[in-house]
Amino acid sequence: MNKKTFFLIIWIGVLGYSSRISAQNWQAPADAARLQNPVKPTNESIQNGQQIYGRLCVACHGIHGDGQGPAAAGLNPKPADFHSKAFQSQTDGEIFWKLSKGRGAMAGYENMLSEKDRWDLVNYLRDLSNEKIKKALSGKVMSVNHPQHFPFSYAGLNATTSLVPQGKMAFVIQHRFGAVKPDENALRNFLGLDLAANTRLALAWGLTRRLSVEIGRTRYGKFYDLTAGYDLSPWTGPKIRSVFYASVAVMTDRFTPVGDSARFADGRPFAYTFAHRLYYDTRLLFSYAAGKFTFQTGLQVDWRNLAPPDGPGPNGRGLVRETNLLWAVPLTVRYKSGLRSAWSLDVTPTGRAHTFPFSLSYEIVSSGNHLFAITLSNTDRILPVGQISHNHFRPGKDGLLLGFNIIRYF
Repeated sequence: MNKKTFFLIIWIGVLGYSSRISAQNWQAPADAARLQNPVKPTNESIQNGQQIYGRLCVACHGIHGDGQGPAAAGLNPKPADFHSKAFQSQTDGEIFWKLSKGRGAMAGYENMLSEKDRWDLVNYLRDLSNEKIKKALSGKVMSVNHPQHFPFSYAGLNATTSLVPQGKMAFVIQHRFGAVKPDENALRNFLGLDLAANTRLALAWGLTRRLSVEIGRTRYGKFYDLTAGYDLSPWTGPKIRSVFYASVAVMTDRFTPVGDSARFADGRPFAYTFAHRLYYDTRLLFSYAAGKFTFQTGLQVDWRNLAPPDGPGPNGRGLVRETNLLWAVPLTVRYKSGLRSAWSLDVTPTGRAHTFPFSLSYEIVSSGNHLFAITLSNTDRILPVGQISHNHFRPGKDGLLLGFNIIRYF
């Protein structure tokens, strides 16, 4: 072995060792160390911190907080042992700073959790080694440590049982490109990028721990929509999450012209009113997590003030009877394929013939406050009432649509 090779091996070893040392010694800045914890470690604070720990931390740090979670094996640096002297010798301010900023595979929760929630988590981590907590680890209190059902408020097609955290704001983009048909134009309209697309932009706020509101605007129909979501999980237990949604949408686009012979059902001459622009939607959703899988179902009921007349079905076969009252059973299956990635399949069986919206999505979560999901679907309708009131693309004849969802918490 010549001298150059020898010194190269030594240099690589020194670099590897030094990088390992720097990874192990994660220091908070001096001003963070001086932060005072404004939240007293009451039972309420510790229990809230415990629930947050079960949703966000248990996969890596383990149920007992010893750094031996199921996802810890492939991580470098290794998750901290919260019982260790090195961890417990830190100030509350240092722990709060690290929870807020994150490092490596550990997400920073500054934009995902409220300041109080982060201090509650500090109080729980500080109290984790107490005998009271040790006893609770095998009891019903720790039953809240189920895997997080959904990280954000949207899957590919449907809303989820996750709401925007209290005090946070979410910016939502839902985009659907045009459908690509399996014909001679498929290459020219590659992925539908050159075709007309539907888009919805929305802002959502977490008003309280259990209530969030969202306002959006959709390109097709020029809809403005307002949605409120209320968390019912305290009534369904720790293993089943539940949320009730109620929304109203107003169409600002022009009405479809009708002839002078148009009549209401009672025979009166037809005339549009403002009420015909309104659409209503309610959804009651339940989700259950088991290992890497999350299952969600519920009931969706929609109301339209103006139903189109009865008419022939697809290809002129049969008769489609329209109604103002619509219903559907949204179903979602989510598989967590990695630490920050998952697949989800959304289907929505409805009470209408030839109406079965679906989407397959692959989602990536970044830093705990940003989600990107690419979707493949048979519907370009984004609002719930649109998904179950319009005929959908037939994959073999009409093609499929590529799209994406982007959600960012602030």
